[in-house]
Parts: sequence; C-alpha cells; structure tokens
Amino acid sequence: MISISLFVLLLILIIWANNYTAGKMIGQRNEVWNYQRTVDLSDILFDTTGQPADWNMTNVNSLGLSNSYVPDSLDYNKLTYTKNVYNSNKTGLLSLMGLKNDEDVFIRIGNMTIGNDSITRTTDKEYDIIKIVRMKKINGSIIQCELYTKMRR
Repeated sequence: MISISLFVLLLILIIWANNYTAGKMIGQRNEVWNYQRTVDLSDILFDTTGQPADWNMTNVNSLGLSNSYVPDSLDYNKLTYTKNVYNSNKTGLLSLMGLKNDEDVFIRIGNMTIGNDSITRTTDKEYDIIKIVRMKKINGSIIQCELYTKMRR
C-alpha cells in the first residue's frame, strides 16, 4: 500500500514538474521571439530606405528611415513623416511595422521622439518591453537611436 502511494505521489510530482518546465520554456521562447522581432524591426527601420525609397506619408508601402542619398544616414523628413503618421494613424503605422494592435513602439532619435514613452516604464507582466540601441548619422552628426517595443508574451 505504501509503495502504491509513493508511486502515485512520484507520478504526480513528475507530471507537475514537466508542466512547470514546459510553461517556463514557452515563456522563454516567446521572449526570444519578441526580441528577434524587435531586432528585425530595428534592422528594417534603421538600415533600409523603405518602399518606395523616397516615400512620404501618402505613398509608403514599407517603412525604412535610411536616407537614399547619404549612406548609413537617416532621413530627417522620413522621421518627421513617421512621427506624423504615428500621431494620426497609429494602427496603420504599427501594421507597416508588422506589429499587432495591442503592441506598441517608441522611437527616440536624438531629441526627436515617435510614440508614447510610457511603454519604457511599463511594469505589465503580460508584455515584454525590448530596447534596441543603434548609432546612426543624421545631418552629419552621429546620434543614438533607441527602439522600444511592447509585445505580448
């Protein structure tokens, strides 16, 4: 009788440990996935010109902030357009970035900000807040570019 009870107890512990470990692994996998999505987004935003290369608020198909004419430099007009689109059509901009409606983005490039910086301070455990920092040129000066994403775990 004691051996059966011990066997059942051991079986319950094994099942619980397996479920606990699987849950932690899924959480870690989502965190890695969200981090990779943020890295990919920073590559697209900071290293490509977008489509078309000289896009503006009315004809943008793919978002990219690089300057078409000056290598490794950001285009100030594209930054301004992006800020205006965020303020007037946040859902459309997030869609261009490949983000879902409940996700968000905040970009700080020098003194210019795009989005709501409250995501940099959130403590909501349902979301991962990921920060990527890059150095880029704009108007001949090297500046720090920060990209924050808020993605559901």
